[in-house]
Amino acid sequence: MLEDKAINIKKYRDLMLVLASGVMSSTAVVGPAMHGRADGASVRFMHGRADGASVRFMHGDPQEIALLEAAEAVELEDTRGDYEALQLGAFSKQKGRAIAGYKIGNKAVYYARGSVDSILEICSHVLLEGKAKKMTESEVWSVREIAKATELKGNTVIALAVKRTLVGKPSVEKDFMLVGLVSTSNSLDERSRETIQHLS
Repeated sequence: MLEDKAINIKKYRDLMLVLASGVMSSTAVVGPAMHGRADGASVRFMHGRADGASVRFMHGDPQEIALLEAAEAVELEDTRGDYEALQLGAFSKQKGRAIAGYKIGNKAVYYARGSVDSILEICSHVLLEGKAKKMTESEVWSVREIAKATELKGNTVIALAVKRTLVGKPSVEKDFMLVGLVSTSNSLDERSRETIQHLS
């Protein structure tokens, strides 16, 4: 068992970077439900269920929420609040992607999230077993084929990329490193079915 873990440690690190990129590029919020305050401060409302199940506050795009929950499931901490934001990750429908930037140490780190084609447009490198390498045309073709095969199954594919540069340099949408693809299922879970049945 320990040998299996040692063999897969590079893949595990790559997965953590993929999930971290999903979190850092997100503008969604997931957390415990909160009640409003009399002083008019921002309010998060959620209502509990009759069976006493735990209640959570979720705000944002469903795909972004799915990425946050996946990171939470493997106990990956959301550190967006720990760094100075240089650029918010608002999604551009025209470009098909979102890019968020943070000052981390003496570096500016940009996290990109979007459709496969839109992210490949700005990537020159790819992450393979923990190392960045120049992406070849063959690798670009392979990424697109993997995405197509996944989408044919009815899933949505999100591409994630990272770029590190010096603080103060203009944010240019090129020379990113593709860190991975994430597939999200479009099927309803049991909680969704229960809510729909309750509302209908």
